[in-house]
Amino acid sequence: MVVFAGFRESSGPGASPLTVRIPADAPLRREWFLVCAAPDFPALVSGWEFPGQKGIPDAGRRFEVLWSVDPPAVRDAAVICTQLARAVTRS
Repeated sequence: MVVFAGFRESSGPGASPLTVRIPADAPLRREWFLVCAAPDFPALVSGWEFPGQKGIPDAGRRFEVLWSVDPPAVRDAAVICTQLARAVTRS
């Protein structure tokens, strides 16, 4: 399991869950995603918060959301998350 968020620092490679620090100025901080690459029930949900909503109450914020249970799409999302975790933890 990997968790991407605004942590103070990323955990070591052997940690469970692996925590990956996303810098405060990274565009990824406006996104959220959940990827379950299980062979018996693959699923993903990905959302992006529209910029410029500072000061808007949570119930009024707007997001664009995508979800899928298509195995190749979920597999691609899992690969992207792995590549992102590697890239961010190296920097």
